[in-house]
Amino acid sequence: MATEDERSRGRMNDGDYDVIRRNIPYLCEQLIGQDIVDNMFAKHIINRDQVVKVDKQMKKGRPEGIRELLGFLMDSGGVNAMEPFIECLNDAGFKHVADKLKRDRQGTTDAKYVD
Repeated sequence: MATEDERSRGRMNDGDYDVIRRNIPYLCEQLIGQDIVDNMFAKHIINRDQVVKVDKQMKKGRPEGIRELLGFLMDSGGVNAMEPFIECLNDAGFKHVADKLKRDRQGTTDAKYVD
C-alpha cells in the first residue's frame, strides 16, 4: 500500500513552482548541494535514485547539480514541497536563501489577490 508521502508526490503547486523557477539563477549561485541533498532525502522530497542523479551532476559542477536538484523538487517533490524545502535550507545553514524564498512566496500569494 502506498504511503502518504508516495501519494502526495508530484509536481509542486503552481505558485511555489513559479517562485523556484524565478529564483533558479540565485539558487544556483548561493547553494552548495550535499547537505541540502541529504536533508531533502531525509524529508522524502527526493528519492534514492534522484540522489544518485544529483550526485552525478554535482561531479560536473555545482550549478548543474543544483539545477538537477531543483528540477526534482519542482517536478516530483510533491504539491506541498516548498515548506520542507525551506526547512532543508534552514537546516543546511542557508537561512538567507530560505528567507528570500519565503518573502518571494508571500509576494506571489499577495499578488494573486490584488484587484
